[in-house]
Amino acid sequence: MKNKRQVYFTLLASLAMSAAIVLLVRKGKQQKRSRLAVISDAGYETAHDIHFPIKINRLKKQRPL
Repeated sequence: MKNKRQVYFTLLASLAMSAAIVLLVRKGKQQKRSRLAVISDAGYETAHDIHFPIKINRLKKQRPL
């Protein structure tokens, strides 16, 4: 009877550890995705600023000439 309890305990402990590992891996992947999303958003905003500059700043620079 004691061996069955040990087997069940070992089984439950291994299931709990595997579940914890899966959750940690998912959390790490989610953090990486959010970091990549921030970087891609920043790149998009930079490209938008380059292709479509604010025209008011251009006019202010041209007036003193």
